Amino acid sequence: GGGVVWVMGKEMEKPKLQHETVDDISQRLSLLPDLYLPHALRSRGDSVTQSEKKSHLVDLLGRDAALFLERYGSDLSSSELQEFNIFKEDYEIGWHLKQLKSMMNPTVEEKRAQAAVVKNRRLAFMSILMQGGQYFSEDAMRMRAPLLHHQYIGKFQDPSSRTFFLPGERLSDLLIRQVEEADFQDRLKEEREKAGLAGEDEESEEEESTEEGNEMAGSVLYEESEKNNPERVIEVFENEAATQHLETGKQTTIHQYEDGLEWDSEDHNEGMNAEDPGALEPSRLAISEEVMQAKLEDFTQIMQQKFLSGEDTEHVDYSKIDHDAALDDHWLKEISQDAEDKYFDED
Repeated sequence: GGGVVWVMGKEMEKPKLQHETVDDISQRLSLLPDLYLPHALRSRGDSVTQSEKKSHLVDLLGRDAALFLERYGSDLSSSELQEFNIFKEDYEIGWHLKQLKSMMNPTVEEKRAQAAVVKNRRLAFMSILMQGGQYFSEDAMRMRAPLLHHQYIGKFQDPSSRTFFLPGERLSDLLIRQVEEADFQDRLKEEREKAGLAGEDEESEEEESTEEGNEMAGSVLYEESEKNNPERVIEVFENEAATQHLETGKQTTIHQYEDGLEWDSEDHNEGMNAEDPGALEPSRLAISEEVMQAKLEDFTQIMQQKFLSGEDTEHVDYSKIDHDAALDDHWLKEISQDAEDKYFDED
């Protein structure tokens, strides 16, 4: 808008942007999918039109350029920001211009400082994820990095433990687990082929053995689950699994309980030489629990470093993390909590 402003004790006409400039900036910003809107418009959801968004921007830009820069300055191009230099005598607008230009063309020192801020925010967010316990659990990391997990831990584990029924497990939980495991095995195979590692160890043979052992159960589960008919799944599986032997030599018996289905398995090992342990199951490298734990810690550290270096883009929004100023207080809270715990411990 117009009006007057006092500069160095003199009354001067308040500067204003050209109408065409205001229209162009407002038009472009109104098309942004994640444009910030005041509550009155935001509460209307998708019913807000592009024309209404543009009208809001035009009004705000003419009424309060400082607030406009605070809300939308980071969405402006360098040339658009240059148009606001006519307001540089205004202290608040000048401050916003300096901050925004610094973000667009930072000095070496500013880049170094910003990198430190980003690193600390990612560390803070990672600390929160670790406290949550899920993101850096072995199962979650295994799904995010199949080949890396296999190289550090998976090749020392029994693959069948992830494909058979667990005591007291519901059928729906098994369905989910089997679908996830099938996806994991496909991704592991793909990653091994890309890395030129296919066929270098016995894993493929062991996976094939496990898949064949579960073919009778798995084929019914997958085919029926795709039809989104859980009742039919249970009905078919009860009829099949109660009367068929799995190719691994295990017979599955179903017990109906109020909280779901439970499964027992009995080993028959027909035609195998019981005196030869290698004849009973595929050979695997055996390591102690201590070594396995050390390998899990190494694997976890690598996954944490991948997170900090920005390699988890498929799973987290780094832009949101890196710009979340609230994370700057995380370490202050940690220090405060540690001091409080120490105080009460001393008492």
